[in-house]
Amino acid sequence: MFDANKILLQLNELTTDLIKTGLCDDQNFPYIVQLSEDRKKVCIGDLNTNIFLKNVPYRDVYYEMLKKRGYNLKMLDGAMILLEYTFQKEKIIHHRLSFFPSPDLLEYQQNEEIYLEDEIYADILNKQIVTVPLRFDYENKEEIAKPIEHPVSHLTIGQYENCRIPVSSAVPPSLFIEFIIRNFYHTAYHKYCNMIRKFKNEFAESMYKEEKSLVYMGIPPY
Repeated sequence: MFDANKILLQLNELTTDLIKTGLCDDQNFPYIVQLSEDRKKVCIGDLNTNIFLKNVPYRDVYYEMLKKRGYNLKMLDGAMILLEYTFQKEKIIHHRLSFFPSPDLLEYQQNEEIYLEDEIYADILNKQIVTVPLRFDYENKEEIAKPIEHPVSHLTIGQYENCRIPVSSAVPPSLFIEFIIRNFYHTAYHKYCNMIRKFKNEFAESMYKEEKSLVYMGIPPY
């Protein structure tokens, strides 16, 4: 089973891998914060990530996080990736895994001659692209989690308040990173996938029975 130390090790190794590929141009290595006697958080600092949930324009959220260096990885196109995990007695109780694409992606698209020589930029040069943030949340608290209405593990797309697509379990760092690279940097993924380590998913299924009648995301065990 995963614990804070395993997650920290996996995050550090994945960060090292992404640096070697050249897909990110800035990074913060995470560490463990002891929140209480039996609670630990794997994070990059004392960030108030509740800004994600406030009714403010996405551009403001993005630049607030950029100013505070609120990311594990900043990609070459300005997108930020942030991962936080909280454990209590070696059991996961919370995670927030976020992808913040640059709201100014148009700048890269309008200056495409700078990037055309490198195929890893192929995906971001498409003029049809609309930047959409997404977030995988895990909240294993009885007072919050409710079948269908608020799945324990869920995906939110585009900052929609009530968008909670059920996810079969908590999401480990390796699968989240692969999901982002494969789907948003597809050309680069095929070039560098062998350089990015993969790990077994050790999180147990957390879905309610009622949610299996809905469209949901399944997290593979690897």
